[in-house]
Amino acid sequence: MRAKPELSLIIPAYNEEDRLGKNIDWLQDYLYHKGINGEIIVVDDGSIDKTSEIAIEHGAKCVNYGRNMGIAYAFRYGVRFARGEYVLFIPADLYLPEILDDLLFALENGSDVVQTSKRHPKSIVIGYSKARWAFSNLWNRIIRFMFAVPYTDTDFVRGFRRSVLENVLPKCRINRAAGEPEMIIRAHRAGFKIDLIPCKIIHIERGMINIRFIIDSVLSLTMLRFWLWEEDLKKLVRSKDIPIRQHLGGRP
Repeated sequence: MRAKPELSLIIPAYNEEDRLGKNIDWLQDYLYHKGINGEIIVVDDGSIDKTSEIAIEHGAKCVNYGRNMGIAYAFRYGVRFARGEYVLFIPADLYLPEILDDLLFALENGSDVVQTSKRHPKSIVIGYSKARWAFSNLWNRIIRFMFAVPYTDTDFVRGFRRSVLENVLPKCRINRAAGEPEMIIRAHRAGFKIDLIPCKIIHIERGMINIRFIIDSVLSLTMLRFWLWEEDLKKLVRSKDIPIRQHLGGRP
């Protein structure tokens, strides 16, 4: 019988045929040389290129659902097929094995969630334009203000204990980019231990910042804020309703 993997690497991928194969190859090498019993799961998020074929050719498990749903949805979908005790979120263009060492070290030493941070004092960020860096900083400030979380980053690479995902993911509702911080926000609200580690980012693409993407992301965060208020109100009502019912002799 094949042993259950201790580590699941989930790669959400949308039209990533050009760089996905290289990513899978180095992840396979990493698992082999570290002697880690792991699995690589590529989630084809509705690609119209050969993303699925490339994933399978390079030895990864590939799952898909036919249409583009968003990066957060892809990760949540991939978790359904993950069997590892630790589950890592891996971007399709990541070639930095030292990050995996740091993530696993933290998870094995008491962290429930490990989040990489571009703003960590030891992080190295190369290739970010001034506009992209300004938006990234503004995005983080918005999240910290709206949700009262202390983390200097809520995107990019992260790792989870399975128990965290079992608690958090059923509550997550945002499918696209704003769904990434939603996972961290909900884990924080649930009281899990979240640690930040430095990272190295080499940004190559030179595309313009998508204004529609920014607006959609901010609207999604606004909806999340209302959902969380609604959830808190329901908890408050339940906590006050049960003693009243018991005092009146009714069923709790």
